[in-house]
Amino acid sequence: MLKIYGKKRCLFSYRAKQLCKREKLSFTYKQLGKDFTKAEFLEKFPGAKTFPQIIMNGEKIGGYAELVDKLGVTPNNAGNWVGVGAAIGVAVFAATNEPVWIALGVAIGAALSWQKP
Repeated sequence: MLKIYGKKRCLFSYRAKQLCKREKLSFTYKQLGKDFTKAEFLEKFPGAKTFPQIIMNGEKIGGYAELVDKLGVTPNNAGNWVGVGAAIGVAVFAATNEPVWIALGVAIGAALSWQKP
């Protein structure tokens, strides 16, 4: 049994749920602000700084990437566009010395990877 502790408008929380559905895994999804508070989250997952946090068979395994690793499956996304956007932004920054290009590259990459949760 899987328990996913996520939050609204979190791409990786959405991807974790979609991966579980695709793999026909039984899971429970708990949402910040609806099923638990930030204080309860930090008590349950001390030191956690990202969403989602996932429990698999009673063991805290981490987030989406760790879930993919534990399941040994292919992620359910179209690629890491944020990384691609950042790489393009860094390349343009190196050529122009204008830091705004890094932020612009990350924003474009994030827009390309956005999937409606």
